[in-house]
Amino acid sequence: MLDFYGLQCQDSNPNAVIITQAENYSERQANWLKRGNHNFLRITRILTCLHILGLEEYAIAFLDCLKKIYQAAAPIIGEVTYRYWNNAI
Repeated sequence: MLDFYGLQCQDSNPNAVIITQAENYSERQANWLKRGNHNFLRITRILTCLHILGLEEYAIAFLDCLKKIYQAAAPIIGEVTYRYWNNAI
């Protein structure tokens, strides 16, 4: 799923998971970073699942990356969606 969003995971050390924008982020974000896109709900589900499965480091790393994306695209994502993401973990 990270590939779909144009993101990448660096997890060689499970205690220091980092998720960042990949080189193809600008191309990939055009497919999902749109107002009201169903992928926003999918992201909430991914965060929730990571938390439930005990993969907290991955959930936090994903949310950290999403925070940066939100800062750049707040009008598109919206405050309500961002709140859902934060509350998912």
